[in-house]
Amino acid sequence: MTIMNPFCLKLIIQTIFLTLLVLQADLVCSKEVVKCIQSERHALLQFKAGLTDEYGMLSSWTTADCCEWYGIGCSNLTGHVLKLDLHGDYNYYNDNDGNKFYIMGDIHKSLMELQQLQYLNLNRNNFRGSHVPGFFGSLRNLRYLDLSYCGFGGQIPIQFESLYHLKYLKISGNDLDGLIPQLGNLSNLQFLDLSRNLLEGSIPSQLGNLSNLQFLDLLGNSFNGKIPSQLGKLTNLQELHFGGYSLSSLTIDNGDHNGGLVI
Repeated sequence: MTIMNPFCLKLIIQTIFLTLLVLQADLVCSKEVVKCIQSERHALLQFKAGLTDEYGMLSSWTTADCCEWYGIGCSNLTGHVLKLDLHGDYNYYNDNDGNKFYIMGDIHKSLMELQQLQYLNLNRNNFRGSHVPGFFGSLRNLRYLDLSYCGFGGQIPIQFESLYHLKYLKISGNDLDGLIPQLGNLSNLQFLDLSRNLLEGSIPSQLGNLSNLQFLDLLGNSFNGKIPSQLGKLTNLQELHFGGYSLSSLTIDNGDHNGGLVI
């Protein structure tokens, strides 16, 4: 058996180690940088084209990589847009209140292209006179949706019933009217704020199916009828806000069919 000189053995080991380091460095340096997907970039530019951006909120939306734009968050693995956060500071109740940073205009349906979107925040922008886009209901991966204080009118889209992964829904402080759609199948919902609108009719008993709900605010609407007893099943509820305008009339359903406390 030939015994290798210890010095030569050490030299061979060092050579192998250095070779592995060089290979590792090559892999790191050659790793492709993930950029935004071009179809999603195009969709965002279509969305921008339908807006009036008087204060330059979208001024960075010109470069090749949309993942670097203001308000955009992308997956580091796939490049898909996961987050669109364009909240402003528009005061819906006072146009002359020193507003400095908001967008206005029409929300283009091109946002339907962002099928991996999980977070959408457009609160306190000026969409006065527009309806909440029903196509938001096709963004099935949404976890967070905030459309509060934007001046939206019309009804809450029934398409929201399909947002099964939604955990946070806030559309307060608008001019939304009509009935609350059936949201009882949004079993992951933890936060629901529909306050300060013009909603009417009865409160759906299906809200009692939202077993993970921790916050529910229905204050400042025009509901009537009885508060459904099914809300008593919301064992995870930590905050509950009721009450309305002077024309609203709600009673607590105590199960005795003799009426109840008017609130």
